Amino acid sequence: MTAGEITAALDEVQAKLAGAYLVAEWFHGIDNRDFDRAMAAWHPEGVSCITPGPVLHGSSAIRADLERVWAAYAEVYHWITNLSLTVTGDKTMQGECRIAFLGIRRSGATVREVGTLLLDYTRTEGTWLLSRETGTIQHRDPAA
Repeated sequence: MTAGEITAALDEVQAKLAGAYLVAEWFHGIDNRDFDRAMAAWHPEGVSCITPGPVLHGSSAIRADLERVWAAYAEVYHWITNLSLTVTGDKTMQGECRIAFLGIRRSGATVREVGTLLLDYTRTEGTWLLSRETGTIQHRDPAA
């Protein structure tokens, strides 16, 4: 391998590690009700859309939605599996994973969801951040 090939390979490995770390921090922040931890994963102009649901533009809208979720549920848990990351350019990366959610409402009732999450990442000034998440819920129990 040439020095250039080694540098390119190392850059790709670092990008993928950053991508896995960011999605983990996002959901650990949500589950632990830690705004700072959750929002540190996001680009300030990021977009989140979990279908069915609204499209959230920017960190203030994403933060407000977290407040709504935390008000509705006494406990929330997320599991992310099968994360696949592809570096698509010097400053862009995409991911796909499966997501499972367990929410315990304040009444004690539970909500379980499973779905697919598509992720876009952007590298700004050398730092990777989530720039978009698009989720599709395939199954919800109880059904909405």
